[in-house]
Amino acid sequence: MRREWVSPGTFLSMPAPCSIDTAMEGEDIRKVLDFTGLYEAYREELPRPMHPIIPAVGVRWFDLVDEGRIAAASLEDLSAIVAGAAPGRRDADEIIMLSIGGMAVEDVAWGTHVYRRALAQGIGTRLTLWDEPVLR
Repeated sequence: MRREWVSPGTFLSMPAPCSIDTAMEGEDIRKVLDFTGLYEAYREELPRPMHPIIPAVGVRWFDLVDEGRIAAASLEDLSAIVAGAAPGRRDADEIIMLSIGGMAVEDVAWGTHVYRRALAQGIGTRLTLWDEPVLR
Protein backbone atom coordinates (compact mmCIF):
# COMPACT_ATOMS: atom_id res chain seq x y z
CA MET A 1 0.00 0.00 0.00
CA ARG A 2 1.32 3.37 -0.99
CA ARG A 3 0.58 6.59 0.88
CA GLU A 4 -0.31 8.35 -2.38
CA TRP A 5 -3.26 5.97 -2.80
CA VAL A 6 -4.84 7.04 0.50
CA SER A 7 -6.99 10.16 0.79
CA PRO A 8 -7.30 12.28 3.94
CA GLY A 9 -9.98 10.92 6.26
CA THR A 10 -9.58 7.30 5.14
CA PHE A 11 -10.20 4.44 7.56
CA LEU A 12 -8.34 1.28 6.54
CA SER A 13 -9.39 -2.01 8.10
CA MET A 14 -6.51 -4.35 7.28
CA PRO A 15 -7.54 -8.01 7.75
CA ALA A 16 -5.23 -9.50 5.10
CA PRO A 17 -1.52 -9.68 4.30
CA CYS A 18 -0.16 -6.27 3.41
CA SER A 19 3.06 -4.43 2.70
CA ILE A 20 3.23 -0.68 3.23
CA ASP A 21 5.59 1.93 1.82
CA THR A 22 7.74 4.13 4.04
CA ALA A 23 5.25 7.00 3.86
CA MET A 24 2.52 4.74 5.36
CA GLU A 25 4.80 4.26 8.38
CA GLY A 26 4.71 7.98 9.22
CA GLU A 27 3.36 9.70 12.30
CA ASP A 28 0.44 11.07 10.27
CA ILE A 29 -0.97 7.52 10.01
CA ARG A 30 -2.80 6.45 13.18
CA LYS A 31 -1.84 2.85 13.90
CA VAL A 32 -4.49 0.83 15.78
CA LEU A 33 -4.19 -2.84 16.77
CA ASP A 34 -7.21 -5.06 17.31
CA PHE A 35 -5.52 -6.72 20.31
CA THR A 36 -2.01 -5.66 21.29
CA GLY A 37 -1.47 -8.85 23.29
CA LEU A 38 -1.66 -10.94 20.13
CA TYR A 39 1.21 -9.00 18.53
CA GLU A 40 3.22 -9.13 21.75
CA ALA A 41 2.85 -12.92 21.74
CA TYR A 42 4.12 -13.03 18.16
CA ARG A 43 7.05 -10.91 19.29
CA GLU A 44 7.94 -13.42 22.01
CA GLU A 45 7.72 -16.42 19.70
CA LEU A 46 9.09 -15.32 16.33
CA PRO A 47 12.49 -14.37 14.95
CA ARG A 48 13.02 -10.85 13.55
CA PRO A 49 11.83 -9.54 11.26
CA MET A 50 8.37 -11.04 11.88
CA HIS A 51 6.45 -9.52 8.95
CA PRO A 52 7.78 -12.04 6.36
CA ILE A 53 6.35 -14.82 8.58
CA ILE A 54 3.05 -13.14 9.52
CA PRO A 55 2.36 -10.40 6.95
CA ALA A 56 -0.25 -8.47 8.97
CA VAL A 57 0.38 -4.73 9.02
CA GLY A 58 0.40 -4.71 12.85
CA VAL A 59 3.26 -7.20 12.80
CA ARG A 60 5.11 -4.82 10.46
CA TRP A 61 4.56 -2.02 12.98
CA PHE A 62 6.17 -4.14 15.71
CA ASP A 63 9.12 -4.76 13.37
CA LEU A 64 9.40 -0.97 12.94
CA VAL A 65 9.43 -0.56 16.73
CA ASP A 66 12.20 -3.17 17.00
CA GLU A 67 14.14 -1.33 14.27
CA GLY A 68 13.77 1.96 16.18
CA ARG A 69 11.85 3.56 13.30
CA ILE A 70 8.62 4.22 15.22
CA ALA A 71 7.84 4.51 18.93
CA ALA A 72 5.94 1.70 20.66
CA ALA A 73 3.71 4.41 22.18
CA SER A 74 2.48 5.28 18.66
CA LEU A 75 0.63 1.95 18.50
CA GLU A 76 -2.88 2.08 19.94
CA ASP A 77 -5.19 -0.71 21.09
CA LEU A 78 -8.74 -0.78 19.73
CA SER A 79 -10.11 -1.62 23.18
CA ALA A 80 -9.02 1.80 24.50
CA ILE A 81 -10.95 3.52 21.72
CA VAL A 82 -14.04 1.36 22.22
CA ALA A 83 -13.94 1.92 26.01
CA GLY A 84 -13.62 5.69 25.55
CA ALA A 85 -10.15 5.82 27.11
CA ALA A 86 -8.74 7.04 23.78
CA PRO A 87 -10.53 9.23 21.26
CA GLY A 88 -12.15 7.88 18.13
CA ARG A 89 -11.53 9.93 15.00
CA ARG A 90 -9.67 13.08 16.01
CA ASP A 91 -10.45 15.11 12.89
CA ALA A 92 -11.97 14.69 9.44
CA ASP A 93 -8.59 14.29 7.71
CA GLU A 94 -7.09 11.71 10.06
CA ILE A 95 -5.98 8.48 8.38
CA ILE A 96 -6.54 5.43 10.57
CA MET A 97 -5.17 1.95 9.91
CA LEU A 98 -6.64 -0.88 11.98
CA SER A 99 -4.64 -4.09 11.91
CA ILE A 100 -6.91 -7.12 12.17
CA GLY A 101 -4.51 -9.81 13.31
CA GLY A 102 -6.85 -12.72 13.70
CA MET A 103 -9.01 -12.42 16.79
CA ALA A 104 -11.43 -15.35 16.81
CA VAL A 105 -14.36 -13.09 17.74
CA GLU A 106 -13.97 -11.36 14.36
CA ASP A 107 -14.16 -14.71 12.57
CA VAL A 108 -17.27 -15.68 14.54
CA ALA A 109 -18.94 -12.33 13.82
CA TRP A 110 -18.21 -12.55 10.10
CA GLY A 111 -19.27 -16.21 9.92
CA THR A 112 -22.55 -15.36 11.66
CA HIS A 113 -23.21 -12.55 9.18
CA VAL A 114 -22.51 -14.77 6.17
CA TYR A 115 -24.60 -17.64 7.57
CA ARG A 116 -27.62 -15.43 8.34
CA ARG A 117 -27.46 -13.80 4.93
CA ALA A 118 -27.37 -17.22 3.24
CA LEU A 119 -30.43 -18.32 5.23
CA ALA A 120 -32.28 -15.14 4.29
CA GLN A 121 -31.51 -15.80 0.62
CA GLY A 122 -32.49 -19.46 0.88
CA ILE A 123 -29.07 -20.77 -0.11
CA GLY A 124 -26.70 -23.17 1.59
CA THR A 125 -27.55 -25.63 4.33
CA ARG A 126 -29.21 -24.73 7.62
CA LEU A 127 -27.10 -25.92 10.56
CA THR A 128 -28.76 -27.25 13.69
CA LEU A 129 -26.20 -26.97 16.45
CA TRP A 130 -28.65 -27.50 19.35
CA ASP A 131 -32.36 -27.87 20.02
CA GLU A 132 -32.44 -25.03 22.57
CA PRO A 133 -29.69 -22.40 22.86
CA VAL A 134 -28.00 -22.32 26.26
CA LEU A 135 -27.57 -18.54 26.15
CA ARG A 136 -30.30 -16.11 25.26
